[in-house]
Amino acid sequence: MHGRVAVLLLFVIGSVLSASLNKGTTGFNRKRWLIHGRPWHGLTPAPPAVFNPNVSPVQVITQPIDHDGSVSGTFQQQYWYNKQWHKKGGPAFLILGGEGPENGQWTGNPNLEWTSIGIKLGAMFFDIEHRYYGNSMPYTSPTSEQLKFLSSRQALADMANFIKEMNKKFGPFDKWIVFGGSYSGNLAAWAREKYPDLVFGSVASSAPVQAEVDFYQYLEVVELAFREIDPKCADNIHQSFVKLAKLAKTSAGKTSIKTLFNVCQDLNTASPDDITQFWGSIIGNFMGVVQYGGDNAGPYRTEVTPQVVCQMMNNKNYDVLSRLANVNVWSMQNNGEECVDISYDNYIKYMKDPHADRSWTWQTCTEFGYYQTTDSKTAGPFFGDGNGAFMPIKLSVEECTQIFGTAYASSQEVNQAIKDTNKYYGGAKNIKTTRIVFPNGSHDPWHALGMLDQYSSESPAILINGTAHCADMYNDSPGDLPGLTKARNQIRKTVWGWFNQ
Repeated sequence: MHGRVAVLLLFVIGSVLSASLNKGTTGFNRKRWLIHGRPWHGLTPAPPAVFNPNVSPVQVITQPIDHDGSVSGTFQQQYWYNKQWHKKGGPAFLILGGEGPENGQWTGNPNLEWTSIGIKLGAMFFDIEHRYYGNSMPYTSPTSEQLKFLSSRQALADMANFIKEMNKKFGPFDKWIVFGGSYSGNLAAWAREKYPDLVFGSVASSAPVQAEVDFYQYLEVVELAFREIDPKCADNIHQSFVKLAKLAKTSAGKTSIKTLFNVCQDLNTASPDDITQFWGSIIGNFMGVVQYGGDNAGPYRTEVTPQVVCQMMNNKNYDVLSRLANVNVWSMQNNGEECVDISYDNYIKYMKDPHADRSWTWQTCTEFGYYQTTDSKTAGPFFGDGNGAFMPIKLSVEECTQIFGTAYASSQEVNQAIKDTNKYYGGAKNIKTTRIVFPNGSHDPWHALGMLDQYSSESPAILINGTAHCADMYNDSPGDLPGLTKARNQIRKTVWGWFNQ
């Protein structure tokens, strides 16, 4: 969920989502990039929109900026609720917002996994926005000093205060079940771990609970997914990157690349950081389609998938390098780009302005890492990089310092922060709290940092073969893989079973 390039580039989001942003620009285009694994819409795509008049208008709760009391200010945190299916004595179901804005949409769709579970139990549904995202801002334009109150620990304290206040306002509720996906899946698991007196159980979908500086496994899963989906396509991807890497070694080759891949800048005069941006951009065309491909969420279901990319990579009317360029053209068209901007300076300028990407980058620098690299001995060469130079960890860590300053995010502090996070929460090996469900998709690159070993029948670790990021959270569909249907049923039965003890 980087670095300069490690910023991780985005993948194309599909033409139906891209018309409104940066049409025809030649500067930094947010839609192209996965910034530390985060697409422009946040790590968990919104569910299919369903108009439901029973969803409340936006509400606010007053929260302290610092639950530890070092400052005395407060801010207004947004939330939504839906009492439509609530029955007397029923539980409260809370979905935690992650690194993006919320709008209450999760509470109004009766066909989602969590609503289908809660409706049977007569639950009331709540959706709360994460501090420093959307409109839940302690500061309008937070400086690095003001960002220090952005952390998972503060967010969990927000949740605890929220539960207490909602018990006064609507309850009391005998049981709270907390849900989340991706980073907010971490929060869901940690909510049960750190606040067992308030949270009865949780479902932590696609939760990368192991913080890691060098997330080299990400691209290993991308490679594995393509090899499982279409071995011939995977071979063509590999061969195309080998040819591209060879071409990039000469001045004439770089000139050809600029034309073939429609790069804004001259690669022969580009800085090393710009070149890293280039590799991240081209590799990124293959990352997002794996991360979300097949999810029942907008274009990810059928339009932005590995299978669509493989149609281009297997097209025998073109040589393999031209096929790679065609995938890039597809991405450019969907993102509204005239050319691919690889300027690292443009990226840094973008990241110094307050917005959700800056907030998420702060959290990666001060808590999680998650820096996707080509350091893998298998996935690096798969993408034409034999020595980890295309997306190196060093540049990802240095980005923290360049954006936030040495006082907040030096290399030493970044590495220590990730160690502290794993020590505090337990990582993927030392969470032993009961009543937490850990669903993960085998094609989701983030599952490599998830809880994969089951330690209790009350806390199943469910690996869903062939599915992507947060796939279990969405509507059932006739085209769902059998493993996904089975997993959703297991999740439902597990949560329902908690209420029969």
